[in-house]
Amino acid sequence: MMCVSAMRGAGDTVTPIIINLVGVFVMGIGVIYLLVMVGDLGLSGLWYGTAIDFTGRRIVGYIL
Repeated sequence: MMCVSAMRGAGDTVTPIIINLVGVFVMGIGVIYLLVMVGDLGLSGLWYGTAIDFTGRRIVGYIL
């Protein structure tokens, strides 16, 4: 979150928006759906998917 907030503070607002939109819709909803419905993990799949979503966003924010 700090890397993305630093980008916003430096004036780059487009990159954080893209990171968050892709993170929420692709990583968040997509991975959670796969883990819960296809993987049949239930509530555990929801938490695993959330962790994967946050971790993916952190890595992309750090790289950029």
